[in-house]
Amino acid sequence: MALTRECGSASCEATGNPAKNGSASTPCVRHLRHGARVAGLALALALPMLATDAGAASPDATNAGTARLALLPPLVGALEGVRRHDHAGVALEGFDPVTYFLGANPRPGDASHEAVWNGHAWRFSSAANRAAFLSRPDVYAPRLGGNDALAMTEGRMVEAQARIAAIVDGRLYLFHTRAARDAFLDDPDAAARAERVWRESRERLARL
Repeated sequence: MALTRECGSASCEATGNPAKNGSASTPCVRHLRHGARVAGLALALALPMLATDAGAASPDATNAGTARLALLPPLVGALEGVRRHDHAGVALEGFDPVTYFLGANPRPGDASHEAVWNGHAWRFSSAANRAAFLSRPDVYAPRLGGNDALAMTEGRMVEAQARIAAIVDGRLYLFHTRAARDAFLDDPDAAARAERVWRESRERLARL
């Protein structure tokens, strides 16, 4: 579930998946300003290279290799950004990324206001929000590739939930659990550490 809370105000919760069923969810985003300097992005997944003989592989060998590859996570490119958070290719489970910044209740987007950016479909609650996002996607898209921000501070990449979020220093961070979000917000240096780990990992990937 996505949470949103302005400092000092009560938190709220919501359930539902707008990307799948179109139901209205009212998650909240906790807002906090640490004053910490936050820099870049990245933690990389490495996909093992498969060695092949010069001759053609047998059908059985090919099928076995395909099955092994299916069990591995996808390779994240040096410029690749945000996790989809669902199985339909829609980022943020269909929530409008711009609305995280407009108040306590991020709104589900609509397929009629959809845009493709960074290899994923993004949905918006209005044409104006779609235009705002496309003008500055680096501002509105979740940081750290949409991964859990607390785990990133420890050098781990854990998929986050689009409905558990916080705005820190004007940037959107996602989390796997509410406990992870609260621990992240309790640490004034967490955002800077997470950004540094993500950036350094992407730089290492770019050198491969």
